Amino acid sequence: MRRVFLMGYDTWGEGRPAEAYIEGCFRSAKYKLGSWYVLEMDGTPVSALIIYRDVFRLPPAAAGIGSVATSRDSRRRGHASELIREVSSRLRRMDGSKLFFLYADVDPNIYARLGFVALPDHLQRYQPSICMASGNQSDLARVLSTSAPDYF
Repeated sequence: MRRVFLMGYDTWGEGRPAEAYIEGCFRSAKYKLGSWYVLEMDGTPVSALIIYRDVFRLPPAAAGIGSVATSRDSRRRGHASELIREVSSRLRRMDGSKLFFLYADVDPNIYARLGFVALPDHLQRYQPSICMASGNQSDLARVLSTSAPDYF
């Protein structure tokens, strides 16, 4: 998990020393609420994300995708996109997940290419992160008119 946590250090490290950041990740109550998924290439983790269910005010049949990160030397190769597609597909098949939320801490266009749409401005509560959702049109329309989940 040290390698996984370091993938997000440049985005979420907030100037802390790397070891302090990693220790904080290991102690994170938030991280203990989710399930980690890691994409490996030749036995080395290259991209990771965490899935949250039934927490953070997520609606029924929804999952939150958090902490999407790719190792520095593996970026811009589509690994995070591949992982998001695979995990979303697996959750749809396994437990009927219909909606997926994430908070974009990077360019939201990255996630728009994967079918995510930004929630309306009046539902955005955690600037500069942008809450986005993906799902079928009717489920999206229902959610886009109500509320956003808490930041995860």
